[in-house]
Amino acid sequence: MTIRTEQNGAIDAAAVEQDMRARQLHTLQLDVPPVNNAAHWHSFDAEFLVLTGHLSLTDAHSQRVHECPPGTRVYVPARSLHAERLS
Repeated sequence: MTIRTEQNGAIDAAAVEQDMRARQLHTLQLDVPPVNNAAHWHSFDAEFLVLTGHLSLTDAHSQRVHECPPGTRVYVPARSLHAERLS
């Protein structure tokens, strides 16, 4: 499985929460400061929505850079090597 992004424009918080609940996923809202980190991976699948700022997410396997403005939903499968730059 590969990293995927979907740009949906305007954010409907209620619809996002309803979708997450329907799929039995937990929601958590974080305020992440600007970061520029090295390639890494997680033992879990991650799915999140960019609310503010801008995320550049690099898939270390393909070297594809996903540009993620507010309204972008991001899917990072477990063990996907990636790096983030958040501004």
